[in-house]
This record gives sequence, structure tokens and C-alpha cells, in this order.
Amino acid sequence: MPAIVAFVRSFIVISRCWLRRVTDRTGRGRNWFHKVTLQTVTRSPTGSADRTYLGHAMPSIARYCRVALTLPAIACRASQAAPAWLDARAHQEAQLAAASPTLHDFRFTDERQASGITFKNRIVDDAGKAYKLVHYDHGSGLCAADVDGDGHPDLYFLTQLGTNELWKNAGNGKFVDVTAAAGLTMPDEIAVGCAFADIDNDGDPDLFVTTVRHGNRLFENLGGGKFRDITATAGVGYVGHSAGAVFFDYDGDGLLDLFVTNGPAALLWAG
Repeated sequence: MPAIVAFVRSFIVISRCWLRRVTDRTGRGRNWFHKVTLQTVTRSPTGSADRTYLGHAMPSIARYCRVALTLPAIACRASQAAPAWLDARAHQEAQLAAASPTLHDFRFTDERQASGITFKNRIVDDAGKAYKLVHYDHGSGLCAADVDGDGHPDLYFLTQLGTNELWKNAGNGKFVDVTAAAGLTMPDEIAVGCAFADIDNDGDPDLFVTTVRHGNRLFENLGGGKFRDITATAGVGYVGHSAGAVFFDYDGDGLLDLFVTNGPAALLWAG
């Protein structure tokens, strides 16, 4: 009932906003809300009382209508109390969470500046003219793995222009750019997706990178965070509109296989 009353009152207010009219000093018909601000109106720098009148009145109109339209919503929310069973369920879940050994109730803070990471994604000109977040060709890829076996996950960022970057995790939230030293420089290749996986079962993560029209690349991890390009020998250098990639053992032979999504069709390579 309170919600209905509030809605009716709001409807009346808005109706008066449009139907009740007065005449201002210019002789023109004005909305009722203008009457509220008439006494405080002065001429504008251009000398037009009419323009000043509307300019001062509109904020009042907008503010008044916002309040009027908000009343029903507030009344509805106030009249719709949570059912007893929902309150009981919330209390039960809070108790279970408090007793859970799993880490919870944590928060995140943006520590990018303190981390030392300066990577920036650079897009090609045509993408910049009418930007759309389309994952297959806008360099939105990122993957993580402990590439050097020091117990810290490292980050590999992809970009369209410039080179992809490998950032070594130095511990304590600090990162160092080791792209060139790792042998992973890929200038202006419009990289898209990436995936780390131990393709040769030697205990360290290898890296596969997809690109748009520049050929996909597979890098073998030689240990200690050093890589070499084995695309040609592996036979996975498809050239086209590639997107995502994932490694998995689809035939259960103990060797990882590679699934790549592309613009025309997806491809599966057996390991």
C-alpha cells in the first residue's frame, strides 16, 4: 500500500510538471517549475532574459523529476522485506564461512605501479579508428607460468604492435622485463592468444602464441627461462586469423595435443 500511494503522488507531481502552466515576463507560456526560479533569474550576458530563464529553471525541473520518480522505487524496496527463510539462509552461510579453513574474505588492491610492470597494449591503426573489444584480433591475451622454476609465476603479455613481453616474477610483487633474454621477442606480429604447457614432458612450461596473419609460434623452454622457436619442426605454424589455443591430451597417450581456434575453422594437432 505505501508503494502505491508513493507512485500516485509521483504521478500527480509529474502531471503538474507538464499541465500546470504560468506566463513569465516574456509573455510566453512556461512550465509550473519555472515559477519556482522566476524571482531569482537575472539577464544573461547576452541580454536574453528568456535564455537565462530556461537555463536556471531546467536544473530545478530535472532535480524535482528525479526525486519524484525515485519515490516509488524507494517505497517498493522498503515494503519488500526479505522473507524469513532467506534471512535464515544468510545467517547459516555466514556461520559456515566463518568456520571454513579455506582462505576467504580477502581483498585486492592495484599494485601495478609498485610491481614495476610497464607493459602497454598497442593496437593497429584500423582497430583504433573504431575500437571494439573483439578477442580474436585485439591483443587481449595474457598467460602465466613459472618459466624458470623459481617457484614464482611469471607473466607473458601479448600486443598487436611492438613486441610481446615476458615479465619475470622477482618475488614480493616485483617484476622484471626479460623478454629479450628469454628469446621471446615478437615485433609487430599482432599477437592474440597464448598458452603455456609442458609439451615434451621435461618439467618446464613451453609456450604457444597465436597471431593474426603472421603465423602462430611455438617456443620450447630450454630451462632457466630460455626459449627457442621450434614452430617449423613442430608443424604448427598455421597462418591465418587465429584466436585461442589450449593444450590437452585428447587421446590419452600421455602427450599433450594442441587445439587452436581460427576465423575459418578450428585445428587440432596431435602430440
